[in-house]
Amino acid sequence: MNSKPLIQLRREIDAIDRAIIQLWAKRVDIARAIGMRKRVAMLPLKDEQRERRVVARAVLLGGNLRLPLSKVRALMNIIIATSRRAQKQ
Repeated sequence: MNSKPLIQLRREIDAIDRAIIQLWAKRVDIARAIGMRKRVAMLPLKDEQRERRVVARAVLLGGNLRLPLSKVRALMNIIIATSRRAQKQ
C-alpha cells in the first residue's frame, strides 16, 4: 500500500490530469496541421484504416497496462473524433 499522504497523492493525480489535457491539446494542434496538408494534397480527411490502427495500438497498450479495454477504446474514439473535427478547421 502507498504510504504517501492523501493530499500528495491528489496533487500527483492533478499533475497527471494537466499533462493529459496538455498532450491532448498538442494532438489537436498536430491534427489541424495534418488537416491542412490533406486539403492541399486533396486527400480525404477521414482515414478509417489509420483510425483503426490507432485504436488497436492503444488497446494493446492498455491491455499490457491492465486497463479496461472498453474504456481505452471509448477514450481513443473521443480523442480521434476531436482530432477529426480539428482537421476540418
